[in-house]
Amino acid sequence: MSLEKFVFLYPDRGINSTSSSSASANNSSTSRQDLLTHIGSLQDTVAAVQSSLVHLERKTKQFSNGKSGCPECIFLCSKLNDAHTKLKKRKSQKEMVKKIQDLEKHARELEKENLRLRFMNNKDQDKNKENLRFRFINDKDKNKEKKDNNNRSNENI
Repeated sequence: MSLEKFVFLYPDRGINSTSSSSASANNSSTSRQDLLTHIGSLQDTVAAVQSSLVHLERKTKQFSNGKSGCPECIFLCSKLNDAHTKLKKRKSQKEMVKKIQDLEKHARELEKENLRLRFMNNKDQDKNKENLRFRFINDKDKNKEKKDNNNRSNENI
């Protein structure tokens, strides 16, 4: 409900009226007039504040774009933009350094795994060589036994 409707519907509750029920009609009309005057002054204040806000918004946009008439403001804006750009570069450099460090760490882990696999492979190869050597010796022994058995059987005949 707007204030004007409130004043019209409840004239005895105005700004300058008394709270007693015996308020005169003259008093209610002056309180109504006072309220309307007050509403008008409030509307003027709101309009002034809105125009000030528009002006401040324009000035803020000019300042943020570096187009303010003040040379010091332009200089400070350019310095601020330069510092912001440097911070972005530094942040991206830090990210790159971190990625490089992660890759180096992964490379070290892969190298360790490679060495472990080589060691295991060498161990398996040594084991295979040992098995081959034993097999060779075993084959030699078997061949010798066969020859001996053949020689014995030949002698027995």
